[in-house]
Amino acid sequence: MPPAPMGVPGAAGTWSVGEPWTFAWAVVTQRYPAVAVPIIVAYLVMVLPGYILNFGGGLLSGILRSLGLDYSVASAIGSLTSLAGSAVTMVLSAYVLGGLVDVALKAVRGQPTQLRDAFAKGRLMVPMLLAIVVNAILVTIGMVLLIVPGVIVAIGLSMYAPLIVDQGLSGIDALKRSWEITKGHKMNLFLFGLVAIVLACAGVVACMVGALLLSLPLSVVAWAWVYLRIKGEPIGQTPAMGPAPGYPAMR
Repeated sequence: MPPAPMGVPGAAGTWSVGEPWTFAWAVVTQRYPAVAVPIIVAYLVMVLPGYILNFGGGLLSGILRSLGLDYSVASAIGSLTSLAGSAVTMVLSAYVLGGLVDVALKAVRGQPTQLRDAFAKGRLMVPMLLAIVVNAILVTIGMVLLIVPGVIVAIGLSMYAPLIVDQGLSGIDALKRSWEITKGHKMNLFLFGLVAIVLACAGVVACMVGALLLSLPLSVVAWAWVYLRIKGEPIGQTPAMGPAPGYPAMR
């Protein structure tokens, strides 16, 4: 019996943990300016303002205590500043995440990408924010229940962002659909996540530069590859491959 064609759920919809990383490595290393740079810039826009506020909150609290302000008051001010930082990160993530995902999906599909693509999905901010908040609540509840349920929930809901971008689903519908399409893939997704963590740690060892400049774009592109494979869509092309049927040549 000949092998099932790529993109058929349950046949080519199955995947090994190494496949997305091999594909991502080819795309990121050979199309670095067009793929990796937009992802890195979008990520920095998402996290830097919140990080600055969080860091500033701790610094402000220490300065106020050194000036003789009551400890509880200084700590409260610092905590409020840090809380504002977390809120800013969540809002910016909701605004930018759609563009970041869009860049990764286009890269996997073999379509042209550019920096402005990373900020072209701001209209999806509302469903993305809703999904981020609900996802965080559900995962936190799962983590309270002896951690393992939280990991399972996190894996099951991990595809909400590409579903919002790719299929135009609402935040809640994307979470529900993510839970459905990840059935039968959770162990591979768990192993995929472990690889991503190892790569991130390796990047941190490299003075953080490796985590930002290589581990991050690799993980994002590989994640988009996994989404398309689980969805049952033919994978596009790498710079060394021809386009899959129905996909445009890469520029």
